[in-house]
Amino acid sequence: MNRDALARICAELGARVPAWVQGTGGNVSVKLPGPRGGTLAVKESGVRLDSVGPDRGLIDVPLAPLREALARISGDGPDALAAYEEAVAGAARGRSRPSMEAGFHALLPRPLVVHLHSLAAIAMAEEHARDPAGVAAFLDRHTAWRVAFVPPVVPGWPLARALAAFADADAVVLGGHGVVIQSDDAGRVTAWADVERDFCAAFGLPTLHALLDPAATPATAASMLAAPRPFRALFPDAAVFGRRVRRVVVRAPDPGAQGFVLAPGAFEADRDAAETWLAIAALLADRPALPALPEEVCATACGLPAEAYRRRVGAERTAGGTA
Repeated sequence: MNRDALARICAELGARVPAWVQGTGGNVSVKLPGPRGGTLAVKESGVRLDSVGPDRGLIDVPLAPLREALARISGDGPDALAAYEEAVAGAARGRSRPSMEAGFHALLPRPLVVHLHSLAAIAMAEEHARDPAGVAAFLDRHTAWRVAFVPPVVPGWPLARALAAFADADAVVLGGHGVVIQSDDAGRVTAWADVERDFCAAFGLPTLHALLDPAATPATAASMLAAPRPFRALFPDAAVFGRRVRRVVVRAPDPGAQGFVLAPGAFEADRDAAETWLAIAALLADRPALPALPEEVCATACGLPAEAYRRRVGAERTAGGTA
């Protein structure tokens, strides 16, 4: 596995909009051999997966120093969050910074780590919270993977701590967030799509199942998801970029309908925000009662300096016409 292969993986995964990624969400890394513990090549913060190339959108982070910095952090209070931010932001020199989730990419042991903002995984986590035995039985029938589940937690240090407890898992499904997959090769990562499709078929999620078709595009998703839906912060980016999302939707034109629809020209105005809205609409199309993330998770995530950085980079990119 090298940077060229990682860029190809980013392109493949980044094309799965909105089923697996929306906007600048999601991150991918590979551990490369080298002196002093090797290097973690990880997606740059604020960059879309589909724009990553071997020489753009990836940041090289010295692996051993980052792991040592993370090992010195204890607890989960404000001081720990600040120490984590400093460790990740300082891991690479220069104006750009690695993904805020570089911590768990460094802590998980396998060479390739992929974090997807998967809609089917969010639905799977919610189903697991209601019926853990039923989801466990499904997984036993459909995959030999070791799959773990983590309830909704704040991105960054709390998520890295939670994932470190499942270092031997092939996939960790994150409540209200998506999935993290670690592997020795890319083929196993893309095989996760089969698990998700089977899950959607077994648990009555026709919209999410359709969006997992490799031929699905944001345009086809928009046509499928034209019905009005409420705005609900179902995952961290819906909260972090909530203001931008609200600018690309309008109230349903039918006076008797409740909720919002994409505004005309939404994709031209702010592609990232439009994709985030499609993710909200898709989840609510199949699970109208899906709850929002806990307010504490939303508030803490929105206040993280790393998320402020992503908002600033996204605003600059949108203003420059490259959204």
